[in-house]
Order: sequence, then structure tokens, then C-alpha cells
Amino acid sequence: FYQAHVIIANTFLNIGDSPYTRQYGGCGEQGQFIHLTPNFLMNEDLISVYGAHGKLFVQEWARLRWGVFEEYNTDQPFYISPNLQVEATRCSVNISGIYRVPEHVEDSCLTKSCNIDPHTGLYEQKCTFFPEKNQTAGESIMYFPGLQYVSAMTVCNPSIRHTFG
Repeated sequence: FYQAHVIIANTFLNIGDSPYTRQYGGCGEQGQFIHLTPNFLMNEDLISVYGAHGKLFVQEWARLRWGVFEEYNTDQPFYISPNLQVEATRCSVNISGIYRVPEHVEDSCLTKSCNIDPHTGLYEQKCTFFPEKNQTAGESIMYFPGLQYVSAMTVCNPSIRHTFG
């Protein structure tokens, strides 16, 4: 168990069934292990939440083996592009989506339009980028493996494109 590269066990963190890779090193440094829960592997309903098992495993394997990271940044989720547009932090701007603020009201989740923070020029803090589910963007698996046509990893360098499958 302590030498395994892939562990299938109930979660011991408070993250539910979300797959993860324990990786303490920097970019390019191999991680310690991938953790998957039995519920994640057996519950077909979770595919709509996390995406296809194969794509998620490729994402986690890239973290474990090659020490790559996600292509999003929860600390700085937006930036101003060279053409002065607010963009979600992601390597592939081919992934389209909408910017919305989620609001939970009783048992439903509603959204409202995002406002620009006048101090930063970026979207307000609670704004979230929601990728469109039905699109043909083929990259990047390190950003959002749940998209149907995602089959490549750009590694934030358009000249390097790794295709899977």
C-alpha cells in the first residue's frame, strides 16, 4: 500500500470521490501516488460530474509521472489578455464558456452575470468560468478532461501538443 502508485480506497480527506494525485514537488517532479475511490470507479453517475474515467486517469497520470499541474488557477482565476479582454486562466483559449456567479437559493443553483471589479479590471471574486459542455475544443486534458472532444494536452505551449487515445 505504501509503495503503490495507484491507490483505490475510501477517501481519507474531506474531498469526497474526487480523484487526486499527491504531488508535493515542483513542475517536472514525479508525484507520490494517485488516489481513486471505489465509488468513483463503480458509480456511473459520477461520470457526469468528473468526466470519463480514462481521461481523468490520463490527467492524474500526467501529474504523477511527469509532475505537470492543472491548467487553471484558483488563486488567480482570470487575467487580462493582450487584446484587453478578461479571460479565464487556462492554456487553451479554444475552450469556450460563460462567466457567471453561482447563487444557491434553497435547493436550486442559480447564476447571475459577473461584474468587473473596478480596482483590478478583472471579474469579481465569486465569478466562475463554466466551459460549454457541447463544443469541439480538443485540448486540454489538464484543464478540463470532462469535455467530450478533449484528447490532447498542450502544456501551455502551442508548439507542444500531446494527443491521447
